Amino acid sequence: MPRKAKTVDGSTGGGDRSGSSRKKTLVKDTLLPDMRKGEAPQVEQMIEDTNTLNEKVDQALIGYARFNILANKSKLRFRDWNTQPLVPSQVKMLLNSFLIDAVSRFNYSYGIPLVIDPSTLVEGMYSTKGDGSGSHHEAKKAELLPELKLKDGLPSDFKLAAAGSQHRLYALAKWYDIKHKQLDKWKWEEALVLSEDTGTISEDVIDDLNKRIKPNVKTLEGVLACGGQWLVVLYDKSV
Repeated sequence: MPRKAKTVDGSTGGGDRSGSSRKKTLVKDTLLPDMRKGEAPQVEQMIEDTNTLNEKVDQALIGYARFNILANKSKLRFRDWNTQPLVPSQVKMLLNSFLIDAVSRFNYSYGIPLVIDPSTLVEGMYSTKGDGSGSHHEAKKAELLPELKLKDGLPSDFKLAAAGSQHRLYALAKWYDIKHKQLDKWKWEEALVLSEDTGTISEDVIDDLNKRIKPNVKTLEGVLACGGQWLVVLYDKSV
């Protein structure tokens, strides 16, 4: 007959045929369970790593500036710090947002991060402060931010490493073309009215010129005056 396995108290664990009963000893009342003290409260390792990275990013922050990302498109290099490829559907989505909700080009939340060597920048051509409110809201006046300038004499193949916003750049380029065509259309209508003979033109046409055509021309000229400028956030690549 096979032997019965012993229990932790040394008995065979079988029932007592004589009818007598054994006093139960609960596991929790012995030294059997691991009674190590609980760990102190702590965040998950992933969160700790993120916090460490954020601290390093804060240390690397140099400042903010305006930068014409369309005029300097060839100087921007993507995918060094963000390997996401260009996805046309995302560009289209951003373009639709620009056309419907307007372009928030000087919003600190949408700033384009540039990882750079500070020695390549003209001193004083960037701000070391944000909007001063401690929150990410539209800058009240774009001219409060200096326009970023690069030093003369940099290599012809010099590139600025952008750590993101590639889709935003391409969407802005498409938006700019659309708005420029709209402006050309309104200017054409304006020129058409202005070339009319005052002796034959009706008051309704003049009224339309002053209330619809000219306001649209003025608005689009103002919007396009910013060109390809966008808020950039500057980080020291040596940190």
